Amino acid sequence: MTTTVAVVDDDPGLRESLTLLLQSAGYSVVPFDSVEALLAAAASAHPACIVLDHTLPASKGVDSIGILRETFAGVSIVVLTAYGTVPLAVHAVRAGAFEFLEKPFDPVALLDIVGRAVSVARIETGRVALEREARQRLTQLTDREAEVLRHMLDGAPSKSIAVRLEISPRTVEIHRSRVMEKLGCRGPVELYRRYRELVPAMPD
Repeated sequence: MTTTVAVVDDDPGLRESLTLLLQSAGYSVVPFDSVEALLAAAASAHPACIVLDHTLPASKGVDSIGILRETFAGVSIVVLTAYGTVPLAVHAVRAGAFEFLEKPFDPVALLDIVGRAVSVARIETGRVALEREARQRLTQLTDREAEVLRHMLDGAPSKSIAVRLEISPRTVEIHRSRVMEKLGCRGPVELYRRYRELVPAMPD
């Protein structure tokens, strides 16, 4: 499957040259003259990487990084700028940019950065997809199963859970089995790794 890179720059000449450069490296490129245009195409555009001009007038370039990352889950953003100051670079990175590159840039350097950005985006996209699936699976649990799950993640054995919930150990075992099945986990380590961060901890 061809990887998509979005180029966002209001300079037609630079936008075209970036498009040709990235296409020569095998990427599917979708060019936009503004962040607003990219956001308007969010339903059909699914870039792994966005090459973004920080001086865009309406969206203010770097200031739009947050909304772009929220809109395109897992995307990596490479910021291009003609004003390579340290404060601006720090601002871009803190906002969530993958990399910050000054104009005029070395085409080889840009392709290297985009390649690394795409690799990171693939990993992040996979993580987001797994988390989305995990959250959807959690909605399948009954209230009692969710309660048992919280105790399981707290490390409590079945007998202890039975005492806490005032139910029989056999009933706890049934609930545990259903929890594991619904959440698609084969063992306690997988359960903990996938759901510890998604389920509120037991109160002290």
